[in-house]
Amino acid sequence: MVGSPPPFAFLPSSPLLPPSTCDAGVDLKRGLLMTAWVDHQASHKTLWLRHGHSRSRPQRRPSLSLAGSLPERPCRRVVTEERREEMTTATSSSYPPPPPYYRLYKDYEHDPASAPDPPPPIQGAFPLFGATYTTDVVLPTLEDQGVRQLYPKGPNIDIKKELRSLNRELQLHILELADILVERPSQYARKVEDISLIFKNMHHLLNSLRPHQARAALVHILERQIQRRKQAVEDIKKRREEARRLLKESLQIVDGQLR
Repeated sequence: MVGSPPPFAFLPSSPLLPPSTCDAGVDLKRGLLMTAWVDHQASHKTLWLRHGHSRSRPQRRPSLSLAGSLPERPCRRVVTEERREEMTTATSSSYPPPPPYYRLYKDYEHDPASAPDPPPPIQGAFPLFGATYTTDVVLPTLEDQGVRQLYPKGPNIDIKKELRSLNRELQLHILELADILVERPSQYARKVEDISLIFKNMHHLLNSLRPHQARAALVHILERQIQRRKQAVEDIKKRREEARRLLKESLQIVDGQLR
C-alpha cells in the first residue's frame, strides 16, 4: 500500500464519470467530494487505485496497489437503501452518525440476553491515542523517562523544600533567558532546555503527591458522610421528641373529653 488516504464516507457511483472512475466519497476533514481512479494493466497483473479531489486529473502516486488479474468491467458499487441512508446522514449531519454496532442492542430492553457481552477488562499494556498505557498504576521514575533528576534520590524527601528550591532556580533561569534573548538571541535554546528540565522535575514531584492527595480526599469524603449521618440522627431525635409531645397532648385532650 502506498500513502494513506484521508477518512472519507462512501458514496454511490455516478453515471456521468468514465467507466474506470467512480465517486469515492466525501473527505470528512475538508468536506470535499473525492474521486477514485482504477487502473488495471493485464501485462503487469497489477491494479492501481488513485484518489483525489479533482474529477479530471488523478494524482501521480497511487494510494493502493494490488497484484492480480481482474476482469475488465466498469467500477460499480451495489448500495442498499439502508446503506444509502447512512451515507446521506454521514455527509449531511454536522456530527458523524453512531457506529453501526449500536443495532446489536436494539432489543436489549425486551431481551437483555440478545445483546453481546461486554469485552473483558484490559490487563497490562494497551495503546490509546497513539501512546502506550498500562493498567498497573505506578509512577515511573525520571530515569525511566530519560530525564535527569535535579533533586536528591531516596524515599525520605522533603517535597516542600525541593519544590521551593526548584521554583527559585526556575525564576533565576527565566531571568537569564530574558537577558539571553536581549544580548545573545541565538543561544536561547540551551536555556529553554534547562527550564523544561526544571518543569519536568517539578511536575514529577507534584505527581508523587497524588497518593497523599487521594488519601486526603477520601478522608474528607468520609468525614462529610459521618457529619451528614450525625445530622440525620439528630433530626430523627428531634422528630421523635416532637411526635412524643404531640401524642402526649392528644392523650390529655382525649382524657379531658372522656371525663
